[in-house]
Amino acid sequence: MKILRKFLFIVYIYQFISIIVHFIKEKLLLFPLYTQYISTENIENIETIYLENDCYVNIFFPEREERFKKCLFIFNDFSGNANTKYLLVRQLQKIFNSFTIIQLEYPGFGQSFHQTLTISNIMNTCWETINVFVVEKNIQYYGFFSERFGSCVVSYLLEKQLKPNFILYYNPIYSLYHSSLEIVPILFKIFMFPLIFWNNNDNHQNI
Repeated sequence: MKILRKFLFIVYIYQFISIIVHFIKEKLLLFPLYTQYISTENIENIETIYLENDCYVNIFFPEREERFKKCLFIFNDFSGNANTKYLLVRQLQKIFNSFTIIQLEYPGFGQSFHQTLTISNIMNTCWETINVFVVEKNIQYYGFFSERFGSCVVSYLLEKQLKPNFILYYNPIYSLYHSSLEIVPILFKIFMFPLIFWNNNDNHQNI
């Protein structure tokens, strides 16, 4: 019992320190940066809408070129809402200045908080949304930009026979299993053992 108590005490202390570090990083360092940038940035040529499938999207239009003639779809990482990615989008606009940039909000995040947060729902919603734009807007030239978890979404879309003209991977991940292990504290990895059997499943690794 003494050993168990010591172990639990160490776990609680570790978790407490992790919470404090996370709070300092998010609230005192990153949040003021996001707030200052978004509040001082002159957001123009942007439209935010809910589609028929209830997916929330940010659409950044080019200043001079025809809208939806060329499109870049952004698939975020599995952390943070779409509205915290303006800095990234502004950098992409400088490179793809003739593109309409479409940023999807995953179900369960940000303005899509009312939707069910599951990986399968994220995948299906993204697939439906891309089809809505490609078909209704008759987009002939488009590409994908993915950040970490977004690369898993792109892999799923490719399996669904979508054929973008180009794909850009930013710090991609190739296995949700190994990626999840990276963010789990060391002392809690013992609870991840049941997922070992899930690790070698090709379907789960691809998604």
